[in-house]
Amino acid sequence: MLFLGFATDNEGLHFLIPKLKKAVQGIVGKDAEIKFGEAVFPKDGYSLPDIMRQVKKNFGMNKKWVKKSKVSDPEPVREENDILSAPMVGPVFDAFESDAFFKDAKGSFFYKLLALSPETVWSCVKNMTIKEQKRFMSKLPHDSKLVDYLSGKIKSQAEVRDVQTAREEIGRLSAGMQFEKGMIERQRNRSTVVGMLNRIESLPVIPAVAMQVYQLSIDPASDIEDVQKVLSTDQGLALKILKLVNSPFYGLGRKVDSIREGIIILGMEEIAQLAFGLSLASSFSGVGIKGLIDPVSLRRHAVEVAVIGRFLCEDLTDDEFKVAFTACVLHDIGKLFLIQNFPELYKRVMLVAGEMQMPVYAAEEDIFGLNHGVVGGIITKKWNLPDSLVQAISFHHYPPDASEYPELAAIVGFADSLNHMSTAEDTPGAVKSMSVNLMNKGLIDVLQTTLGNISKEMIADKKVQADRFMQENATMIGSIADD
Repeated sequence: MLFLGFATDNEGLHFLIPKLKKAVQGIVGKDAEIKFGEAVFPKDGYSLPDIMRQVKKNFGMNKKWVKKSKVSDPEPVREENDILSAPMVGPVFDAFESDAFFKDAKGSFFYKLLALSPETVWSCVKNMTIKEQKRFMSKLPHDSKLVDYLSGKIKSQAEVRDVQTAREEIGRLSAGMQFEKGMIERQRNRSTVVGMLNRIESLPVIPAVAMQVYQLSIDPASDIEDVQKVLSTDQGLALKILKLVNSPFYGLGRKVDSIREGIIILGMEEIAQLAFGLSLASSFSGVGIKGLIDPVSLRRHAVEVAVIGRFLCEDLTDDEFKVAFTACVLHDIGKLFLIQNFPELYKRVMLVAGEMQMPVYAAEEDIFGLNHGVVGGIITKKWNLPDSLVQAISFHHYPPDASEYPELAAIVGFADSLNHMSTAEDTPGAVKSMSVNLMNKGLIDVLQTTLGNISKEMIADKKVQADRFMQENATMIGSIADD
């Protein structure tokens, strides 16, 4: 027999299963052995088949709840209404499956949680482990008032003051959410995206010149003539590199007339990175959604973020930051893939982001079950690019998840955010809101390991510096991005 119940959780099952066992004993009316397997949505699965697999897995295995019962004198069967309405003796406030609904909350649901009263948010976060509590807090917008509030609560592990109000707030929110429908749709869309990414013919084609330059950059036997020869096959790319080398971006104080001279002054690795990044920027040509996403704006954003990223790394000497320019150019490659292959779904992404006034990457998680950073990471991994690039692109919106290169991912995310903050000043309020809350606390925490203390004043100051640097390089950026 399969029982489908509602409005309970793991805690409630302690009281529900004995009641179900008594009901079964009353129905069977003869000697029987009874075992139960249990599963809770969504912790144990996002669809009925998932739940059934978990029930089968747990069937008869939970010694605390399940035991063989010899039924010789069954109790009379009670009316169904009596069974369902019988009071349960349990905790005053049953957890709202916080490990599933709060700990792993994404997309619009996550931002709806942030609209709850701080005490209600804490009432559910309190049920997590301290590590999970801190992770939840790190996903908050860095300037959210909840950051300071939860920080204090986590430190003191304070008790919930108003359990009843918290329960009512959560109930109202959950009543309006179609969890299963949304999860099934996201699972389907995610499977479609990943399936397409696994087909080689579906991947964006990496320009031949870019791949040749990259191979030379990692080959210790290559020399200046090798790079010069490859770049001579693409005069447009060579011209872009010279414009960049001669701009205030490098501030050389002298004119560089040839790629060879540029290699001698800046080094082969630096020129190779520029060539690789600028060549890949051509991937943005023609990708857009009429009336919503302009392909020229996408390409310009990629170049501007690369310039800002290089500016932020000016005083950073660690080798991992040498690829910052390329990582920044490619940070939205996953967005291009989604726009190009799923334009109608991406329209919904933009609409959800606008309606909820949340970052586009969060709306992508709502619709696709993953964001463009993850998609870009899969693409660059299939291109066999270095792990530093793959991780920086994958996790630029949440650097703590990068296992080896979180600092590089944070630089890319910060450069992306600074550029969005600048362009948002001339855009409607909803879009501006979507842009300025790109940075979460997790990104800021990682960024502090490279750039020092990150305050609101420091962010504002970096934005002013980045804007000035962009203005100084406006001619170069325009000639590269708009070509």
